[in-house]
Amino acid sequence: MIIMFCLQGIYNGTNTIDAVLFGVEIGIFIALVSHFYVRKSLDKHVTKVLDGLYVNRYRQAILGFTIAFLVLFMIITIEYVSVLAQFRPPTTWLYQISVKCPVSE
Repeated sequence: MIIMFCLQGIYNGTNTIDAVLFGVEIGIFIALVSHFYVRKSLDKHVTKVLDGLYVNRYRQAILGFTIAFLVLFMIITIEYVSVLAQFRPPTTWLYQISVKCPVSE
């Protein structure tokens, strides 16, 4: 499947052979770095999360982001309503004279 996915870019004409080989090299590099360096620390972190050691920290982070989102949403809504109620566009914006451009044939 991986080989077919790489070859379809060449077959469709969207990628060149060197681009496909570069993508394969990057994929192999990321896989090796992830396996040898990231896997152990990620496994420890996931184990701590599943054991419930970070419950309060995550709850505080989610609550903080939710409050910030709601405050920003309310501010944007208030600004929209105030602009909608107070701003009147000049009539020149609404009734512009259209200038006909000659079409080159």
